[in-house]
Amino acid sequence: MNFFEKNGIDKDKYRVLCGNLLDGGEFASTVLDRTYDLVLMNIVADVIIMMLPLLKEHIKGTVVCSGIIIERLDQVKDALVANGFAISDIKEKNGWAVVCANR
Repeated sequence: MNFFEKNGIDKDKYRVLCGNLLDGGEFASTVLDRTYDLVLMNIVADVIIMMLPLLKEHIKGTVVCSGIIIERLDQVKDALVANGFAISDIKEKNGWAVVCANR
């Protein structure tokens, strides 16, 4: 049972995508053909920073960025703000951070 099933969320209410947005291929075209209420990114800071300009017009709600080492947190926060996001929450634990931001 996955997260959505455990929480009673119908399959028509979410879409899970996995691929390389930065390569500009078919996956990127699929992702960038719509807008999203929620985007979760659990990847290193460099990739988050590179993806934000591509995604900023496609996120109409919240982006959650995790997998960020504390030393790179300020850079991710700066990139979020520079791309039009307002930071709503930051959590830190054991040298890692997660940042939530909204459009």
